[in-house]
Amino acid sequence: MRNKKIYILYIFISLLMLTSCSTDDPYVFSSHLPTYIGDDQNISTSSISMPNWMNDSVMYEVNFRQYSEEGTFRAFESNLPRLKELGVEILWFMPIHEISLVNRIGTLGSYYSIKDYYSVNPEFGTLEDYRHLVQTAKDMGFKIVMDIVFNHTGWDHDWISDHPEYYLHVNGEITHPIGTTWYDVAELDTSRSDTIQALGDVLYFWIHDFDIDGFRCDFASGVEKSTWETLRSRVASLKEDIFFLAEDNTRYDWFDTFNANYGGWDLLAHLQSIYQQNEQVIDLINYLKLANQRYSDGAFPLNFMTNHDINSWEGTIESRFGESKSLMTMLTFTLPGMPLIYSGQESSSEHMLQFFEKDQINWNQYDDQPFLESLIDLKVNHEALYNDNFTNSTDFLYVNDPNILAFVRFDEASDDYVLVVANLSSYTITQTVEMNTYMDDWTDSSGNQVKLEEYQTFILEGYQYLIFTK
Repeated sequence: MRNKKIYILYIFISLLMLTSCSTDDPYVFSSHLPTYIGDDQNISTSSISMPNWMNDSVMYEVNFRQYSEEGTFRAFESNLPRLKELGVEILWFMPIHEISLVNRIGTLGSYYSIKDYYSVNPEFGTLEDYRHLVQTAKDMGFKIVMDIVFNHTGWDHDWISDHPEYYLHVNGEITHPIGTTWYDVAELDTSRSDTIQALGDVLYFWIHDFDIDGFRCDFASGVEKSTWETLRSRVASLKEDIFFLAEDNTRYDWFDTFNANYGGWDLLAHLQSIYQQNEQVIDLINYLKLANQRYSDGAFPLNFMTNHDINSWEGTIESRFGESKSLMTMLTFTLPGMPLIYSGQESSSEHMLQFFEKDQINWNQYDDQPFLESLIDLKVNHEALYNDNFTNSTDFLYVNDPNILAFVRFDEASDDYVLVVANLSSYTITQTVEMNTYMDDWTDSSGNQVKLEEYQTFILEGYQYLIFTK
């Protein structure tokens, strides 16, 4: 198991040499070994391989409606060079389909109330405009992930009249999704073989005709696990390295179908609780230990500070995290998982976007883009931070302060290490971190060589963090 035998050897050497050497001897280590995420955990291995283009990728969520004054595919296309410079590789398009009129909420309706799985929303342009956008983006090296909504359709979808058997019925009537207030949509019966066949045809179309690289599966837990297995197997022969992302953080038994899930909801909840002073660093570490054993080797969570749901219903990053915004964003890039950037996050003037109305993003000269570029650059240049390096890839260093987080992400195969030391409080703290086996020469974020001692003292202002690499 990872460095465990080495650690035991270090302890033995330390005890032996304490009788004959001074404590200044470089081979004498403190008693506080790093807390290794993965001790005594049995990690399963997924039977599906992760696409090799996902390893160092950062995902970017595209909200076409609010992206520009025009709110079209063509208008968004002009941003591709800037997004290429930003460093994101995966573009997740929120639903691009025509939106239902029946029971529509607001003026423009919900993207997730779909009238036709084979159409595009005329608000965004034409099918050919979409084809041009996808091909242009792929020619530039982007991968395209489409949002698919298979738990429900809009009430004026053709299936309502042509195939009512595809839908769930209560007392003989088609119903909205049970247990929700989503009255603008009708729930599909995704346990039926004919419904599954129809949904598989949808996936096949977008892969075959548009070369789509993956799918973000909306409300994944609202569709049977066996149905997702069937759908994936249906298209795997068409594109072997297809990517499936489950919008779900409630089950962890389907990583033979999904490559990733929304585990970032849990991480975000802990970060918010720490900022609100309801938790301490140890609570975050305990959660990460739990998360480590939930995932199959090769699977991972999507980490985020915001997305379309959070932004529209809970508030902006700054309203939720205040002056800790940069620190917490950094953690979504350096803790295990894949980072997500939402449309508008590049601007410090982020505001809550209305969901059912036109409400254009205030870009404000993209003033947060350099910060995000630096985090993406850190991630793509260090295999220790790669997405598939999720399980058994983190050591937490001993710190005698409940507000200081110090951890090392590592990838032994590439001999790559990233050290983060962060103050998760609002006040200045002077604290010693026991570097133990990680005392060594490191490179700081300015490119300077730094020797970190076994007992290394750091002075960190409120919400300040330091990153070292080697």
